[in-house]
Amino acid sequence: MNMNDLKTEQPVVHAPEMILKNSELLLLYSENPRGEPLTWGTTPLIMNEETRVQQATVHDSNDRLFQGEMVPAHVSAGVRAFAEHVDMSRRHHRESKNRDGYAFRGVFDLSALSLDDLEALSLAQYGHASPAELLYIQDKLDIPTIELGSVTHPYGHRIEELVPMRKAIREAIVMHGGKILEEPVVQFQARTISNIGNPAHAAEALHMTRHTTIGALANGTDIIERSSFLINLNAIPEKYSTAIRDVPVANNHRWHKQVLRAGSFQDILPALLKNDSYDKAIPLSTTTIAVNEEKEARLLNEEACYERQALMRTVSNKIIF
Repeated sequence: MNMNDLKTEQPVVHAPEMILKNSELLLLYSENPRGEPLTWGTTPLIMNEETRVQQATVHDSNDRLFQGEMVPAHVSAGVRAFAEHVDMSRRHHRESKNRDGYAFRGVFDLSALSLDDLEALSLAQYGHASPAELLYIQDKLDIPTIELGSVTHPYGHRIEELVPMRKAIREAIVMHGGKILEEPVVQFQARTISNIGNPAHAAEALHMTRHTTIGALANGTDIIERSSFLINLNAIPEKYSTAIRDVPVANNHRWHKQVLRAGSFQDILPALLKNDSYDKAIPLSTTTIAVNEEKEARLLNEEACYERQALMRTVSNKIIF
């Protein structure tokens, strides 16, 4: 099993061929498999005492995957520490971004929602909704970006959870009448490098992400899988590691692009991921999100955010948190 294996079994479900009531749609969407917090479930849309306790359990479980005997013997102390740092940063970014998407949604007044809608929303708020239910809530409440599933799989631990997650998300795309791309659009990004500001120690690892657009809905929403991994610079051919280390980091706004081109490094990336070369490309996590660029432009600009903050105060007595 590897992060590069996107050829998931094709969904056997079909989009509804007739116009269904919301309650009938939600019944259909409830049949879409749901991930749980400790498998591939999503980040809760809200933060309260219950979700804090839930997420603390998730964090503790995930943290153990980065420690002790779970770390392969060939991984140096420096790379292990960098992996933990990257995961902590990714976790904070992912959870805050998912809550922000909900907080800055276009529809604040929830009083018009049906009981079925509210039940689906509650599942989403606490991180227990299926991908199909999440896509429904995203459209219903005008949410710019929402998480559909996520797996933390450092060093390949629990990477098998990608199979049910990917299958469920593809089923959800079909349920909503969307299209699964036969040739996914893939983009690699260099994020950061270890040992920045410490010239006495050569960089040991490069943090990278792979963004893969796997599907699209008719309303303009793209379904994007984001995989996070480390390149162990001590394990790849010296031609590439030297070229990467030689790219200046300080005050270099083009570092992210230059690293990919260093020694033609970007040419070997697909093979490193495809071949399960965990000693060279260390898998960390995979998250799939539904992104609507029109909604992001309309709802996440500074003026719109201020307007909705004022609206939120006005209708706060009608909002479910």
